[in-house]
Amino acid sequence: RLDIVLGVDDLEDLPGLERWELAREPYVLLLPRGTRAVRGLAGLAELAKTMRLIRFTARSQTGVEIERHLRRLRIDAPRTLEFDTPYAVAAMVASGEGFAITTPLCIAEAMVPARSVVVARLPGPQISRKLTVGARLRELGQIPRELAEAGRKALAAMKLADRQLGA
Repeated sequence: RLDIVLGVDDLEDLPGLERWELAREPYVLLLPRGTRAVRGLAGLAELAKTMRLIRFTARSQTGVEIERHLRRLRIDAPRTLEFDTPYAVAAMVASGEGFAITTPLCIAEAMVPARSVVVARLPGPQISRKLTVGARLRELGQIPRELAEAGRKALAAMKLADRQLGA
């Protein structure tokens, strides 16, 4: 029993929760420095054939969403390396072991040196994830709503998506 949860899953299948959306962030490509730009779905499919996809584990919501998107696009990337943390995914990409599909917040969390990676828009249809604050319904008064508002302001001030994509 948690009082408040902040996460990428809004737990919509659980009754008795109130929820506030903090932000949506796009999924992006994380490439080792020096990797050529990827153009279109054909480019993404070719990248998946020539370079390892460093995955988030299927135990994570992020991993599930990425895998679902790749299936929809009919992109088959062999399963080789999977990790639980943004740090491990980014570290593998920075060391040249492959590429990843991730989010600006995950990249920021990983604190990967900008000089060792390239962040690019994900080719084809765009996907994003929603960050949500959830709390037990009417048990904590205004606290969850105020926390969500503070979170929205903090994330907006960071401007991660713009900074990561060079806008």
